[in-house]
Amino acid sequence: MRTIWRRNFELGLCILMVTVFGCASPQLQPAVPEEGQALLYLYQPSELLPDGEHNLVAVNERVVAEVEAGSYYFMKIPPGRISVTRKLTSSFGILSPSAHIGVWEGFVEVENFGAKNGQRYYVRFPEGVYVDDEQVALEHMHDLKLLEPYRE
Repeated sequence: MRTIWRRNFELGLCILMVTVFGCASPQLQPAVPEEGQALLYLYQPSELLPDGEHNLVAVNERVVAEVEAGSYYFMKIPPGRISVTRKLTSSFGILSPSAHIGVWEGFVEVENFGAKNGQRYYVRFPEGVYVDDEQVALEHMHDLKLLEPYRE
């Protein structure tokens, strides 16, 4: 009787451990910048923008990604002044009212900073705010899908 109870206990413990530890997925590991470069992550957690709307994001006046809810994009950037701009658009082919403000073809500057060699930078959308705590940014990006580079 004691042997059956012990086996059941051990089996239950194994199932519990697999359930608890097996459900934890690994955290996103940020890339390591190459010499003479920095990395810029642009991301948008799922809950921050309604479906159908996305940010057309430009870095130094070059469109690089369409960041939508539940996605992220990262790119190598040179050290120096970096300007991140965005235009909020809809998959229905219309611009949001906020997209009409700004100087460069409806884009609004959201961040402007000096990138340093070997550093990683994180900008969260739809607000376009710089996130200076890498751990917080990685937690936000945990289950997001990686985007392909923007193609016109």
